[in-house]
Amino acid sequence: MNKYWSKEDEQFLIKNYPEKGIKFCALNLNKTNLSIERKAKRLKIVKNSPSLPWSKEDVEFLVNNYSSYGSKFCSKRLKRTNVSIINKVKQLKIKFHFKKYTKEECILICKKYNNYTEFYKNERQLYGFLFKMKWLGEMTSHMIRFKNRPIIWSKEDCINESLKYKTIKEWIKGSRSSYNAAHKYEWFEECSLNMIRLGSRQLRAIYSFEFENNYVYVGLTYSPEIRKKYHINNEKSPVYKHILKNKTFPKFRQLTDFLDKEIASKKEGEILNNYIDCGYNVLNKAKTGGLGGNRLIWDKNKCIVEAKKYNSRKEFILNNISAYGSARRNGWLEDCCIHMKSKLNNI
Repeated sequence: MNKYWSKEDEQFLIKNYPEKGIKFCALNLNKTNLSIERKAKRLKIVKNSPSLPWSKEDVEFLVNNYSSYGSKFCSKRLKRTNVSIINKVKQLKIKFHFKKYTKEECILICKKYNNYTEFYKNERQLYGFLFKMKWLGEMTSHMIRFKNRPIIWSKEDCINESLKYKTIKEWIKGSRSSYNAAHKYEWFEECSLNMIRLGSRQLRAIYSFEFENNYVYVGLTYSPEIRKKYHINNEKSPVYKHILKNKTFPKFRQLTDFLDKEIASKKEGEILNNYIDCGYNVLNKAKTGGLGGNRLIWDKNKCIVEAKKYNSRKEFILNNISAYGSARRNGWLEDCCIHMKSKLNNI
């Protein structure tokens, strides 16, 4: 395949791509389909799409409205594709013109709207002008959008929004923009005061279920609330089985704050021994200190050993994408793949 693009190749593409498409140009220029597609994008060549013939009314509508409202508006009204509109605009040599406003005019019009969505629907020209002039955030800061959320978050807005969520994870899912603003302007601690703290794969808390008949279960988790629900409702849990057998409900206790996982695993054993010394019977089946749910951590040596099983990078990816990803992220990929016969670039 020829990778070099000559001027003749480009002229051939400009003449033939709009009507004959990618495959025709790829065969005649001895290039890949991807290469043709990328070059067409760089040269801003658009493939003609089969469409109905343009009537005089359609052309008049395009001439009268395109310069004010743009291609999307015209494509909806004329029920044509965006590509069809753009090609016709090029053919007719119609240009899109922004109406110019003074800053005072922008302020007066924006003050009429409290809702961002209404403003966008009714003032497309002004919206485009504000965006171009980089005044959009300033002029629409008082407007409410997306479920009554402001565009620019104040400290009070962030605190009120954060109160809707129990955990930081829920806050991120429900309102990432307010979460980002709280971090950016250093309001995060104040906004998250009332939230339930969750651990992570590196941070665990120790908990226990204490029964009145001197039975206990001790474990560690990154989410005490989730673990509590699991043990009370899951048939496989020794806590659930003990509840059914003895018809007694345990007292759930979070015994520590979130600790480093290695410290937490040792501490769990110490706490369990304290319970035994106090005369409790243990419901734990597995040994304490287990960090269930950990992912295998690929260091450089492990990645090299794993890569030696494969003859190409493609095989490496298909058989162990986790090790491949670790090697790539940490800059070990060349060392891992040095023995391979073929190298797939840009993967």
